[in-house]
Amino acid sequence: MTKSVDARSITRAECERIIARIYAACERDGQSATIVIVDRGGALKALSRSDDAIAPWAVDVATAKARTALNTNASTRQLWEEVQKDPTLTANIPYLQELTLLPGGLPIRDGDVLIGGL
Repeated sequence: MTKSVDARSITRAECERIIARIYAACERDGQSATIVIVDRGGALKALSRSDDAIAPWAVDVATAKARTALNTNASTRQLWEEVQKDPTLTANIPYLQELTLLPGGLPIRDGDVLIGGL
């Protein structure tokens, strides 16, 4: 018997819809944003920055948030909250490269299938 893997990944069109929704919320709240979306393999699918987003490290941080959410299938806020409850997790954080607990990273799902990270 051959088993197959569901290889759905986020599309460019869906990335554009997500980015548009984020910018609409940012405009409403008077905020700027650096948005990174990665596909199900963790590769960069979309990058967009507000015109007034000037922090040079923001792209790296946004990428780390997206990859962390993808690789853990959890929001980075959820991870932060879990680490606060368990000191053993806190001790291991320095050894987990490209993992960030800064809030803002979200897994992107199509139903129950993980298709990317934001």
